[in-house]
Amino acid sequence: MPHIFCNLKRFPEELEATTDCTGYSFPWASLQEVLCGDVVGREEIRRRIGESKVNDIKETIQRLRDYQFPVQIIQDRSYETVAEIFALVNSQGTQLTGAEIHLARLVPHWRGITKDFRDYRRELKARNYDLDLSFLMRSITAIECDSAQIAKLTQKMTKDHLSRQHLKRSWNRARQAIDRVITTLSSELNLDRSRYFPSKNALIPLVYYLAREKNRTRATRQMLRFFLCSQLSERYGGAAENVFRRDFRILTDQNDTPRQNLEDLAKAVAGDAKQYYRGLQIRPADVSGPPAKNVILMLMYLLMRQQGATDWGEGRRTSLKDVEPAQMQIHHIFPFNFMSKDQDARAYAEDNDLNPSEYRAEINDIANMTFLSDTANVRIADLPPWQYLPQETTKEMRKAHFIPEDQSLWHPKRFGAFLEARRLLIAKAATRLLKGLK
Repeated sequence: MPHIFCNLKRFPEELEATTDCTGYSFPWASLQEVLCGDVVGREEIRRRIGESKVNDIKETIQRLRDYQFPVQIIQDRSYETVAEIFALVNSQGTQLTGAEIHLARLVPHWRGITKDFRDYRRELKARNYDLDLSFLMRSITAIECDSAQIAKLTQKMTKDHLSRQHLKRSWNRARQAIDRVITTLSSELNLDRSRYFPSKNALIPLVYYLAREKNRTRATRQMLRFFLCSQLSERYGGAAENVFRRDFRILTDQNDTPRQNLEDLAKAVAGDAKQYYRGLQIRPADVSGPPAKNVILMLMYLLMRQQGATDWGEGRRTSLKDVEPAQMQIHHIFPFNFMSKDQDARAYAEDNDLNPSEYRAEINDIANMTFLSDTANVRIADLPPWQYLPQETTKEMRKAHFIPEDQSLWHPKRFGAFLEARRLLIAKAATRLLKGLK
């Protein structure tokens, strides 16, 4: 979930959502704390924004609290009727997701499915895979209807009067296929968590393939090729429904085997990825941008896992795979606060004609980030790299995290050169990975 910050001086007009809280200092404040009244109650804040703005914020918050929601209670109606009313109401105004509406239509025919979904999602989270309701509904639909459009399932259920036992069998097949997909990604790519996936929709064709595959051996290389290339090409980044229709026409071709269909789809997706990355080669310039929904960040994680990367610090070295998702943080190698205050760092920004927005983006670039536990991140705090890296890491540890060994690059005056050197290291490793899947 992203954190939401608001600019106190321009509240409520200016809001920002982010997964990285670093660098949000006054006049920015957590929206949750503002709405609770904690922020404007502080004397320092009142003094800095003025009593007039404090009163404006309080009035806005009170208007939110006073908002009245209409409530309708439906009684003496069948489950099917209530489900239909639910769907009709939520097709107007701010809609629920299609999965939520279709699930409401499914529940009367399949009592207990919501509990099954909740229980299975807990199991998946224990394996560090957070797959939502839409994903589970798509998986069942794909297996039952040879299509990823969730509406197809409710249409077929109504038309063919599918029994609860029939639906249960499809659900079991979906679960088994999902489990096998996760096992494959974890064992073959070291992707032991879904947190860094730009799109989880790329798993749906793999679930469908494994549910249909009769051979004991799977087309593992083609599965990995499809998964990585679909993420690189942002295949499901927009208009996913249209993409699913096109992909399932290939996957459901009755003239070929499931394995051949997957190979054909993987080939097509690889062709799309080459439009983004010529020859499936990652260039240093590609290793850039903010971390959110960034496919290169996912590649960085799996590459570090393959190289045996560990958490930093003295004593026992904890593998990244053993760091719980809730404790894993994206660490700024050159800490944000240090770069904001250090004289040499500010001189670097001035020498390179970076305005505040450009400078902030460069500090928050993925080339300045790695994966560490919250414990290590807090311990390092705002120390500069030239000071903490010799204490926290060995040469072997730095290599696994793609930290350039030239220690002159660990100083803020050479921040740009550090980013260039690290981008080159990551790009070479990522290219080797992709070439191995051809």
